[in-house]
Amino acid sequence: SGTYRSLLMIPYNPRGLWCLLQLHGSVAKYIWGRVLVIFALSILVTLLHFYAIVNLAIGDTAHSLVGVVLGLILLFRTNSCNEKYNEGRRLLGQINNSGRNLFRAGFSYIRGDDVRAFELKNTLRRLLTAMFIAVKHALRKDFVEEDYEEILLATELEVLQNSRSWPQCIALFVTDVLECANP
Repeated sequence: SGTYRSLLMIPYNPRGLWCLLQLHGSVAKYIWGRVLVIFALSILVTLLHFYAIVNLAIGDTAHSLVGVVLGLILLFRTNSCNEKYNEGRRLLGQINNSGRNLFRAGFSYIRGDDVRAFELKNTLRRLLTAMFIAVKHALRKDFVEEDYEEILLATELEVLQNSRSWPQCIALFVTDVLECANP
């Protein structure tokens, strides 16, 4: 139980400053080039203004107008990002609930109390757990094979490595398990 929890949770310490230097899961690796360009441009403008090579003075009205426009753009962008985040949370919650419902239905569909039925139910549980992780990785476009090593069998991992869509491949595994349940 603790193993699966550690696979799903990202450790977080709100009092630590380690998250400022962490690149995994950060947007910094995508924007560092743009930040460096803006930094170089600001150094250039500062030097031009400091040595009075170019007069870069702008009136107060222009600053006010640019500030208002920039504020509105940031407001709309923030609202848009919040809407996308909330929609993503809602959809991920639906995936979680659908997986839980599928497990319940599959659990009742697999009949018997023998070893084979127990193994099929356990396989279904493993695959649905892996499905949730695969959807998370597919959305992030970041496939971490270590997340699956304790959940999936080596043969299942080998098939996944050759697959283009890991969630779809795991869904086919689930279909195979349910087809084997009641011959």
